[in-house]
Amino acid sequence: MRVKIEHCAVNAKCIRLNWKAWQTMEGIVKKKTIALLICTGLLIVSFNCSKKFIPQKTISENRETIVKLGSNDIETQKSAITEILSAPDVQSPPVLYMLSAILFRTNRQSEAVKWFYIAQLRATYDANRCTDKTASGAVTALNQQVGPEINKYAFKDKVFLQRQVMDAISHVENHTELYDPSWISQHGMQATLSALNSEKIKNATYPEADWPDIKKKTINRYREGFKEALKMVP
Repeated sequence: MRVKIEHCAVNAKCIRLNWKAWQTMEGIVKKKTIALLICTGLLIVSFNCSKKFIPQKTISENRETIVKLGSNDIETQKSAITEILSAPDVQSPPVLYMLSAILFRTNRQSEAVKWFYIAQLRATYDANRCTDKTASGAVTALNQQVGPEINKYAFKDKVFLQRQVMDAISHVENHTELYDPSWISQHGMQATLSALNSEKIKNATYPEADWPDIKKKTINRYREGFKEALKMVP
């Protein structure tokens, strides 16, 4: 099966439109970021997963991790961070987006930048292996909620930015995703219509045999898009 790769989270046009905004954006993660991420975790619980794909981290566990990260209890939050960093590849992109936001707010900016771009690339990959292309709006929403303050910080230092993004790409290239990619399907029109009609939500993911090719194309487009974007950084 030939799969058309339509979505890429980093491209030169995006940088042209947002570079000025990133320069002026003030940086705190608002409460609606946590609400969005927790909502994302709650939405994916009802999905009927493919029997062939058995995630090492269940959907409900990913949701619970997001809730722990958003806890007002410092020890609970620290425990969640330690858990995620000990096995990041079992965490879905919404968890990693949340992780990057929390790390940034707790003076661990370098780590935050890396995990933000890993989350972004993996979310883009998940969007590309989803047959419902309207679901890619979830990537845009997460980038808009978490990205401005992190991008503003990262784009101040071109060398630092390049190193962090290349490290993120390398991580995704060399590690297997051990989470259920169906989380993103819940944000597409197909899932919405199924829910409105009280119908069982169908699997909206391309066959697993196509995933390696989709991943390779996604990473290549992400890398090339970043190279073009980097040319515009002073």
